[in-house]
Amino acid sequence: MAERSKSMIDYYLSKDRIEEAQQELEALKKLTEKMRNPQYKEGSEITIKNAEYVIRIKQGNYEGAEEYYRKMLDTITPLFPLTKVSYSYALGRLLILKGEPERAKEYLQTAYDSGGDTKYRKHAGELLQTLQDEKDM
Repeated sequence: MAERSKSMIDYYLSKDRIEEAQQELEALKKLTEKMRNPQYKEGSEITIKNAEYVIRIKQGNYEGAEEYYRKMLDTITPLFPLTKVSYSYALGRLLILKGEPERAKEYLQTAYDSGGDTKYRKHAGELLQTLQDEKDM
């Protein structure tokens, strides 16, 4: 059930269906409280925290998000390539939203260079191109 909730949270967030994502988030919180496996519980708690930040960012509240994403990049071990790419993309996108495109470029470039054939590489490339186009104007 927890994996289903995680998938539905991702789906709803990708479609900007915030209310439904929040409902799934609450269901996942309840399931997480009952988990006994510490590694699985920690993974669910990270998913919850990530989703909470995504919702807040979508609502225009950027407070604490940059620090959270940086902390995740600095403390997750092992830092798998996909994890690094996803957090780098999220941080780059956040910095653009905060009006700091120059700082965003480093993170977006990391997501692009290491993203392989993921959606993060595609989206990072699009944002980098947009930033370049704006600079050329």
